[in-house]
Amino acid sequence: MISEVLVDPVVFPGQPQAEGRRSELLTALRDHQQCDEETGLPAGELRARTTPSTPDR
Repeated sequence: MISEVLVDPVVFPGQPQAEGRRSELLTALRDHQQCDEETGLPAGELRARTTPSTPDR
């Protein structure tokens, strides 16, 4: 059973973008990624957003 993932409402300019986002979320569920309770984002995506990038040298 796939549980619902609550995310902040995002407005997509078109159907292809919305379907792409849906596909990303379903892939995260299939990979058994946990979702953050506050943001609703899959753990891998949240980690990527919060990890500071290293500056170019």
